[in-house]
Amino acid sequence: MRTGYFAVPNRAFFAALLCATLTWSGAHATAVPAATLGSIAGSVVDVDGRPLAGAAIVATSPSARYSARSDPRGRFTLLGIAPDQYTVTVSATNFRALVAHVPVYPDERATLTARLEPEIRTLSTTIVRASKLGVEQSGNQYAIVGTEAAAQRGVSVSGLSSYVRGSVEGALSNAPGTVIDTFGDALIRGGKADQTIYRYDDVPLAQAEVAEPGGNPIGASLSTTGVAYTKVDVGAFSVEEPSALSGVVDEIAAAGTYPAKYAVSIGTGLVGQALDVDAHTGFADSNLSTRSFVAARVFNDAIDYGDRNTFYPAEAATYGLALHRQGGWSGLVNFHVRLQNRYDVQFLTFGGQAAYDLYGTPFAGQTYQSFGPYPGAASLSAPVRVPTRVRGTYGVQKLQLTKTGDHSLSRLRLYRSDFGSTAFGPFWDDLSFPDGPISLASTTGLTLRGTAVDVETAASNRHELRYGLDVQHQRFAQSETIPVVPEVLTSNPVVLQSAWYATDRLVFSPALKVDLGMRALIGTARRSDGSGERYAVLDPRFTGALQLGSARTSVVKLSAGGYSQPPQALEIERVVRIGTQPPQRLTPLVPERASDYEISFGRSGTLSYKLTGFYRYETNLIDVIPSSFKAPLVVSGTAGASLGVALPENVGLARIRGLELAVEHGGFNMTATYLNGRSSSASQYGLNDLNAPAAAAGHLFPLSYAPKLQAVASYNVRLGKIELGPSVSYESGYPYGNGTKVFAYCTAVSFQCPRADARPTQVLNDNNVDPGFNYYFLRDPAHPYCPLPSGCAGGTPFNPFIGNLGTPEGDDPYSLTSAPALLLSLHAAVHLSDRAQLQLEATNLLDYVKPNELFGNPWLIGPPGYAGSPDCGTAYAKYYGGDNGVGSGCYTLGNGVPTSDGRTRSLPWTYGRDAYVPASYPAPRTIYLRLTWSNL
Repeated sequence: MRTGYFAVPNRAFFAALLCATLTWSGAHATAVPAATLGSIAGSVVDVDGRPLAGAAIVATSPSARYSARSDPRGRFTLLGIAPDQYTVTVSATNFRALVAHVPVYPDERATLTARLEPEIRTLSTTIVRASKLGVEQSGNQYAIVGTEAAAQRGVSVSGLSSYVRGSVEGALSNAPGTVIDTFGDALIRGGKADQTIYRYDDVPLAQAEVAEPGGNPIGASLSTTGVAYTKVDVGAFSVEEPSALSGVVDEIAAAGTYPAKYAVSIGTGLVGQALDVDAHTGFADSNLSTRSFVAARVFNDAIDYGDRNTFYPAEAATYGLALHRQGGWSGLVNFHVRLQNRYDVQFLTFGGQAAYDLYGTPFAGQTYQSFGPYPGAASLSAPVRVPTRVRGTYGVQKLQLTKTGDHSLSRLRLYRSDFGSTAFGPFWDDLSFPDGPISLASTTGLTLRGTAVDVETAASNRHELRYGLDVQHQRFAQSETIPVVPEVLTSNPVVLQSAWYATDRLVFSPALKVDLGMRALIGTARRSDGSGERYAVLDPRFTGALQLGSARTSVVKLSAGGYSQPPQALEIERVVRIGTQPPQRLTPLVPERASDYEISFGRSGTLSYKLTGFYRYETNLIDVIPSSFKAPLVVSGTAGASLGVALPENVGLARIRGLELAVEHGGFNMTATYLNGRSSSASQYGLNDLNAPAAAAGHLFPLSYAPKLQAVASYNVRLGKIELGPSVSYESGYPYGNGTKVFAYCTAVSFQCPRADARPTQVLNDNNVDPGFNYYFLRDPAHPYCPLPSGCAGGTPFNPFIGNLGTPEGDDPYSLTSAPALLLSLHAAVHLSDRAQLQLEATNLLDYVKPNELFGNPWLIGPPGYAGSPDCGTAYAKYYGGDNGVGSGCYTLGNGVPTSDGRTRSLPWTYGRDAYVPASYPAPRTIYLRLTWSNL
């Protein structure tokens, strides 16, 4: 149980902050060990409750050793404790020593009250242990430990077990408040993927665009190589992280131990192609003055979808989820040396690479001719032999000096974080309509360099202070070419930002604590043309915690805070050149903003649980949207020359509420997340391709990229030498649908618009003038909807609807949901000897293969009753078969027949609901065998 937090800083405090951050000398302090480290605090008294001064406190584990002495009031504090299981010995002259076993979790405080008795008497002690559910924490925080942190089991609610195995995204599937989407991205509290910030041992991980399967933004799957804990701050309640809007994920590296530990494991897919090798070793000298840990991983596997035999090309279209094969490596070196018992020097380097090939590439007989003058293609008629591939690399280096005092700790760290990716796709999106296949070549790089100072002090019973400064330099570079458009995108901004934070925990009584905090961020961005922007934000935070019961193991908390995220590199500068058109100038951007309110009730002990209700209101969200989205000539959707170049704009809003639940009891563990939100963004990736006039109207749509409910429950039991761990994951359906209505600018009175005032107005979706995939089919698709035999305003001829999908859609898109998914998995382990273990991981035992996402059919499907026109004799066939359509010369197929050329069936069409096609599937059943040899 922690004994201090945040308080309103006074002048003396700010003076101390300035002195500490500029000189880093006199104060015994530590860097936000809050982020990755824990602490042990308490008091030493005799049998009559009198404080004992000078008592020796020693905490030891295989990976670390810490010591302190009690002060005249009997108090002691051990700060900067590496998470582990500790044996704490408290001794004093003429008293019997007390020995206790205390677990320490990241950013948690374990409290020990030691009552020492004379040599002839019995010992007694009271320990309040930390909880990995973070019940005693401010905000919602969770520590993922052991095999869950390593994510070797690869169980994911989204079903991508192979994809998330060994990655931090797989570990996060065990954290409430976190939803894993069908790409394996972690979405915290319904936020976008880029609103979650990742760190490795307190170093921010550089993330950039085009680093994931299909070219989706954010980052390559981050390996859990060398990770001992994964700490999740849900709702961005970590004031130490300067640029998080939804949440902070910190992978905490393991340290060397004495005696030395090692493990080597090799895993292979019995069902499903997979292979990985993991190895690590940790060692130290006998007094733990030097500690070293080395870890490495290599992997290669292939991912099947659906029934393993039929690949639905929709997966390769707009969503880009066509991942077929992935492989990569990662490695870690973590070295510590202790100097004079007060100082710890750490050097850490971590890095890796991951590469992804898209499904079915290259197709037999394809040539570069279809994709235009593709970079590196010597002959456009040559066969395509290069697969569509994404490759991402990442690296972290840190040099850190930590100094500990009796009740304080300070930390100075220098760090560098690099990210790079290449994307090479001769047929990046071979289903793009109406442009046909596109090719893409892209290179991206982002480098962060930073210096940070952090201080923590607990010198008072009433206060626990933390404050710090982080100065960071960011350099980003991207060059992307789409030859067939032709389009070129470049971005080369440089950002310098500094972040200050200060927190205090006010302890009014043992049962009532209040945390106050403030985060300030100042940044300057410079573009390649010399122009620039400045931004400054100030984020307050409040949490009140009331502990209940005689043992104070139950806690009720109220929290509120404001959080900001400055524009990211590709939003600060995005120079797009299409053909001969001059590039558009970016609109100045301001940081995105979120206000978060929550109430939670939790309990730690044999039965631990935490239930949290929250409400988030986000403003100034940055969407990539047509630069002319407020112009009266802009139609809905993103197709059409009137839209102009799409650029980042502060146009987004979101309102999200939900519940988070975590329960632990013995071998039983369950987490669940419920989300209900509305957002202006049609995509979690910042590309608003839904409806430009709707964005101008400030209209919010149901969240399209996250299911409302995800839950995982597991139970682990040991029967002799056998461990069994069945688990069940549930995911409600993903939203889909195009809506019966659409926003448009009413520039003239018509059958849709009662008045002409050029304002965005919600009108009937006719799927023509206001395009979409609604398929409210027109009698003549060459003309807009008009229900009047006499014709409509503007000379529109009579053209009624003749049918629709028959789906119960609402006015807005995403009012329908796909079928829910229930996945059953099994973990089994047999201890062959003291050193060897054989594990069997079977996922999706029920072989669930139905799609968990649907979207509008990118192929042309005739209206209900339309049987096709082999001789191209109908207006429908002529319109969609000619220059306005797929370019086949004639659309010959009838209703319900998906096709990419108008004449040839694209795939077996068995799903139903004609105009909606499967977008993605969970992976089918996989069985994975792993043999581990270790001395753990």
